[in-house]
Amino acid sequence: MSTIFPLHLPRQAKVTGALRTRDNVRNLVQDMLQIELGNVVIDVGWYPDWNPNGEYRVTVFRDSYSDPIEPQLRTRDVTQVSDAIYRYVEKYSPRVLARGSRTTFSTTQVFSTGRRLIDADAIGSSVSEREVIA
Repeated sequence: MSTIFPLHLPRQAKVTGALRTRDNVRNLVQDMLQIELGNVVIDVGWYPDWNPNGEYRVTVFRDSYSDPIEPQLRTRDVTQVSDAIYRYVEKYSPRVLARGSRTTFSTTQVFSTGRRLIDADAIGSSVSEREVIA
């Protein structure tokens, strides 16, 4: 049995598939996980399919997989994949404001498990006020 590596992503992310550990080679496939953040896609796969000597590849793109907007990550370490996913989610997710407040949430910190507040001045950006998706 392959273990699903837990990821805590913002609700506005459209997630297809799951990040899997290397426990079961049958689940190590090229189309493992895709995360859509508006017009940015984070694609995670195992290359070559079902090969225990393969590697994870993380590709970030907008219009075409063949035109990445970040250097492709290649690793055999699922934790490095998870760390990269969180970095890209932080970078490419829009910031959102809580309704009626001047405090912002970083989307990588708006998870189903809770929220951590960050001051708008601390992140150095002006954002129009919107309801938090949580």
